[in-house]
Amino acid sequence: MPFQPESPPWLQGTISTIVEDMAGVAPATIIKLGDAWRIKVDWEMHGFGVPGTDGDWHVSAYVEKFGPGFEGQVGATKDVPVTSVPLNAGPPQNRQYSLYIDVPGAGPTSVPTPGVYRLVTLVTHTLAGMGPPDSLNAFTEGPFLQFYT
Repeated sequence: MPFQPESPPWLQGTISTIVEDMAGVAPATIIKLGDAWRIKVDWEMHGFGVPGTDGDWHVSAYVEKFGPGFEGQVGATKDVPVTSVPLNAGPPQNRQYSLYIDVPGAGPTSVPTPGVYRLVTLVTHTLAGMGPPDSLNAFTEGPFLQFYT
């Protein structure tokens, strides 16, 4: 899925996510309530503007229950310095990132009640030394997750 809003042609990006159980089995879209799980997030920036990009990426995940119930962040936000991944050789250049957001089976960043939820994963960017995210962002919607007892 491309970054949104669409970036200029000299700096493009894509993002994808998959849900896994803690043993790395995917897709894991039906999860027993209380079991830990994780979200694998992969994103890439490519184009001639990549070498001029600095700052940090911030990756977070959220769920929203269909019907009344929990909606909020799951797992902890992960911060990744842009410069932590080397550029590939030759133009156009790119940087590829991959990380896991671990979601515990219990606690404030876990899913507390059974039901069907939609997962949204968000990648935001901040320039070095700056505060709020800039306009270089990406998100994926889905998959749907079912939690059961």
